[in-house]
Amino acid sequence: MSEPSPGSATGTTAAHVGRALLYAAIVTAAAAVPLVLWPFDSALIGDTYGRAYRPFELLGLTGSVAILLIAGLELRTRRRRTLADVLPVVLPVLVAFVFLGLVVEYSRKSWDYRCYEGAAKALVAGSDPYEGTAYLYPPLLAQLLAGAYQLTAWIQAAVGRAGAGAPDSTWFVVFYLYQCLQLLAVSLVFLLLHRFARRLGVERSQALVLVAALVLCNHPLLRTLRHNQINLYLVGLILLAILVMGSRPFLSGLLVALGAHLKLYPALVALPMLIVRGWTALLGVAAGVAGIVLLQTGLGTDWTLWERFGALAGSFPRSLTFRDNSLGNVVSSATRFGLQPAGTTEGRIQTIASAAALAATLAVLAWFAVRFLQRESAWRGLTKASGGSVPERDAAFRRFSGHVVDSVALMLLLSPMVWEHHYVLALPLAVWAVATGGPSRPWPIGVALLLMFAVPTFDVFLLSYHRIAGLLMLVVLTPPREGGRAAPRVA
Repeated sequence: MSEPSPGSATGTTAAHVGRALLYAAIVTAAAAVPLVLWPFDSALIGDTYGRAYRPFELLGLTGSVAILLIAGLELRTRRRRTLADVLPVVLPVLVAFVFLGLVVEYSRKSWDYRCYEGAAKALVAGSDPYEGTAYLYPPLLAQLLAGAYQLTAWIQAAVGRAGAGAPDSTWFVVFYLYQCLQLLAVSLVFLLLHRFARRLGVERSQALVLVAALVLCNHPLLRTLRHNQINLYLVGLILLAILVMGSRPFLSGLLVALGAHLKLYPALVALPMLIVRGWTALLGVAAGVAGIVLLQTGLGTDWTLWERFGALAGSFPRSLTFRDNSLGNVVSSATRFGLQPAGTTEGRIQTIASAAALAATLAVLAWFAVRFLQRESAWRGLTKASGGSVPERDAAFRRFSGHVVDSVALMLLLSPMVWEHHYVLALPLAVWAVATGGPSRPWPIGVALLLMFAVPTFDVFLLSYHRIAGLLMLVVLTPPREGGRAAPRVA
């Protein structure tokens, strides 16, 4: 087949951009129409959960229409109607309906979200967002919610609908839009995980089934939605940073910087960029971090918010709840239960537990340092085998993405608290494990994934640590030297 002409390539790109804009308009309309209909009294519109909750019930209608409309438009672009051709449309549609139903039925402000909202309300009132709100994150999330509130209040005043529909309706609209973005984030993470699997050499239909299984049978994802957490945005940003690193490294760095301003976890992705000498990407990280900070501080004139966050970060709370699967909590709890029957004093237990947690942390850091070195050694061996030339792009992609998924595992192991919803961050690692080790170790990897994602949450000593057990299994089952090989060519 001949290469497409520049004109045809340009036309194809324009068609893709046009379709993307059309889909964005459909999604925006699906989110906006329930808010437009909310204030109206009509015998044609009823509700199950009361007038205040009506926007979410109407989202069930508009969201369904949007999903089916986009699916229909996608099917029109396919000349054939075989199962292999329609599966990339049908499977995402089914997944989208599952999560649309969850958002429609179970959108209630969680304790976590009320912390975000409390910090945003403090900013709107001109007070300290970290005082009495239990808000633990960098300032950006609270600032975004505060900005959304102010924009929503302005729009409501402009159209004469302020206060319509429910008490404190402006903040309710902000929450509704936040939930709509959560639903959109699920769909985007699905598509990005599929793209990631494809780049790693997984056949198209297999990649679709794999990703559908990972997001549908995923208790951490369910808890992320239940607690209105922001982990899905972090997953999306990390996946995007991986996927564009080869073609747009500066953008990759900007994505990491944005993620780090939402939560600190993604900042660790800068380490793989350093290891592979991705100087342009690191420049993007620095520019992104500095640019956002300069905007937040009025070009460096007011550091109050960052000073408050710095003071809070220095005394980050710890947990002894068993569903906290942080390495420190596992070691501390095991030490406590091991020493208490012997009559050891509380002070002595605390000292020994802290020392044991520190030793475990240092051991993990040493282990991952060796993994990074081994992966780089495999890369140098590949370069040498190719006669000193730069290995093919797929091998470079696997080198960087292997370092990133190891960094994701390291995030979860080193964090002072790791709740079940944090394990959504392990989704890229899960795809990596299946793509690189699934053919040779399907059952052990399947057990590790089941322990991390499928088992519901409960608080029972030792047994509740199944997620960190699955994570450690998955790391062991993905030797870094294997990740340095080039991916097989797939259709």
